[in-house]
This record gives sequence, structure tokens and C-alpha cells, in this order.
Amino acid sequence: MKKHILIIIVLALYTPLLFGIDYSRNFNYISKEDGLSQNYIGAIVQDKKGLMWFGTMDGLNCYNGYDFKVFYSNPNDVTTISCNQIKKLVLGKDGSIWVGTYNGLNRYDPSTNKFKRYPILSPTARKNEINCLYIDKEGFVWFCYTDDECLICLNPITGKLSFFKIPAYHDTRKSSSTIPKRATYSIFSLIETHDNKYWLGTGEGTLLLFDKRSKKFTQTIVIDPISQIYNLAEIDNDNLCIGTYPSGLYFYSTKNNKRSPAYNFNSKDKSLLNFYWDIVKGPDGKIWLGTLESGIFKLDIKNKRLDQIAFTLPTDSRIIKRGVCSIFFDKSGLLWCGTSGYGLFNMIPSSNQFNTLNQSIKWTTERFTSNDFELYASLTSDFKQNALSFQSVRSIYANNDFIWVGGYSGLDKIDRKTGIIKVLDDKIIPYDRKS
Repeated sequence: MKKHILIIIVLALYTPLLFGIDYSRNFNYISKEDGLSQNYIGAIVQDKKGLMWFGTMDGLNCYNGYDFKVFYSNPNDVTTISCNQIKKLVLGKDGSIWVGTYNGLNRYDPSTNKFKRYPILSPTARKNEINCLYIDKEGFVWFCYTDDECLICLNPITGKLSFFKIPAYHDTRKSSSTIPKRATYSIFSLIETHDNKYWLGTGEGTLLLFDKRSKKFTQTIVIDPISQIYNLAEIDNDNLCIGTYPSGLYFYSTKNNKRSPAYNFNSKDKSLLNFYWDIVKGPDGKIWLGTLESGIFKLDIKNKRLDQIAFTLPTDSRIIKRGVCSIFFDKSGLLWCGTSGYGLFNMIPSSNQFNTLNQSIKWTTERFTSNDFELYASLTSDFKQNALSFQSVRSIYANNDFIWVGGYSGLDKIDRKTGIIKVLDDKIIPYDRKS
């Protein structure tokens, strides 16, 4: 039976939003069985020929709509990618693919089918892991390393490098001393807005504004001092959407220099909107949010409505409602969603065709609150199915009585006598970003 949930929330910068849920079967599903090198998809991009590229933790995948070609690192061949663990993918103005990995920056040249490695380190770099990667309107490549003190700009034509010192601050969170420790902001996200301004989200919950002309950081804005800003998106000419962890979603007015309250709906053992892996503005102006716990959401600012779209596996009616860590709209308007262990889903977001789930499933309504707001969501059911709670199996351990199976976002125990499967933990997340 199709269910809807509604909530009215009042934003400081926006009028009330409605909150709903749709269970989508109007999608295609692609997994490792179809040729993906791995079901964890952390980054997505489309090249100028229309080919789709997917970054996983085990290789870079190129998809032509029928088959996959996987690019792996070869330590004995410098024309291969430097690392199999992919974090970021962006398209260059010349049609090349820029790849940020756990071991440096790479550029794929489609004319030669080879990679160029960029062993660039700033004077303060502690490791070679790319934490942020962006190409601006002029084609310049901007990136940061994890735990580095510099924002780096690369001119891909001349090879010229520019290093910009990231502002320091007095850290009162990490020091046990009564004297605040001087530290440098860590950059997690970067966007260029319509007015050619560069906004950077930090791991310390602060927005930084960078002026490319003066080559200086000109503004520091504290959004939430106990959170990390993982993603930014420009809603319109005056407002930003900010995804944080663990405080949830914020809106910031660049015109009035004001931010909204945090929107994070929690129960005792669940967090519905507290972590955003990806935030993307769609072709129709709607904002799409990929979350850690609750799948993908569509935010319609004009109609003040927020809808959750919960995908199901093609083999049964289990809902894949969390772990959407990458979102991308291709040239045709098709929406691609990369998950943390369940492979790829794609759909036409404008079709608005949603089918009902098996009517034998009884959905349990749960109550979530955020400040003085309430949210009622159908997130669990009493539907009992003799199947694993996850799609991708990573490890198995057995004795004479039980079999323990570990996978993406789950740990299950199977009774060898009865065949009954018990979910022991449904919050295990692979490839922790903090590790």
C-alpha cells in the first residue's frame, strides 16, 4: 500500500516545507553482476561522448550503456591510474576526466586512453589523499589534500601551480588544554557560484569565501561549530544549501548573511537527516540530497516540499533507503544514484511514476522530532523475509550452530538448523570517511 508522510517545517529563510515519501520502482538497477568492479559508487561523471564514469573503491569504471571497462592501477606503469580507490571525478573543459584518489590526482586523456599522474604536494601536505576536487568555469583545477593547509590551483594548459594558505583558527574542540590550539581549516567541499565567488565548506563547520581576483580568503562564516560541512549547492542567486554531519541541513542567505536553523530528525536509534553525502541541483531547479541513513531526497523549494525516494532491490521488496553517496544528472536528464554497497540506480525524475509495494507489508509509523518540529515516517515494517538485509556480502564466519555474514551496512546471523536470519547490526558503514 502506498504511504505518504507530511510535515510542515518553518525555515528562517523559507516558508514551510512538506515532507513525503515515495517508493520508486521506475528505475534501472546495475550492480557488480552486470560488470561493475564494485558496488560502492563514490563518484559519478559523464564525458563529452556520453560515456558514464563511476569511481569505486576498487577501480574506475567506464560504462557505454551495455558494457563496463574497468581501469586499475599498475605500479609498474605510470600511464595507469595512481590508485584504485576513487574519491572524486570531474570533467575537464577539454573532455578529459580528472580523478581524485586516495593516492593523488590523475587526468585521463580519452584520445590516448592513458592517465597522467600529478605528484603535486603542497609545502604543508601530510598525505596524498585528495579531499576536494573542482574545475571552475575557466577550466582551472582546484583541489585540497586531507589534513593540508593549502588550497591548490592548477592551470591544466600551462601546468602552473598556485598555493593559497587556508585561514587558521583557534581550535577549542580538539585540545585538552585551556589554551585554544591554533589550527587550519580542513576543506571538504568547494563550489563556484553564479557571481564567480568560491565557497568552501570545512570540517570545522565553517564556510570560507575565496576571492579569485585578489587571491585571498575574504570571509569566514561559522555555520555550526560542532559539525562538518560535507556538501554545498547553490539554490538560487542568493541562497546556498549546506549539508553537514551530524547536525543536518542548513540554508544560508549570501545576500543577508543569515543561516536557517538546522534540520535533523532523530529518534533514539535513527537519524533521518543528519548526514549528506552529496547535494546536487537538478535541471529543473530541484535539489537532490543523498544521505547516509535515509536514501535520496528531492527538495522542491518552489512548492516547499521534501520527498524521500526509497529504491527497492529488483529481487524483492526490501527498501534501499540509505547509503546514496553520489548523485549525477546526465545530458538526457537521467538521474544516477551511486550507493554504498548496493550498486547503481538510475531513473527519470520527471516521470513521477511510482508503483506501490507489496500490500502484505505493514508499515510502522515512527515519530521524529527536531526542535519544535515533528515528523512521522514509515521507515520500518513487520515484513519478515528469509533473506539477508544487504546485497553485497563481504565476509562469512561459521560454526556448528550459526553462520555470521557481514556486508555493506549490515551484519546478519543465520541459524543453521532453522534457517532463520536475524539482523544483528544494520548500521555498519564501509570505508569510513574518517579513516
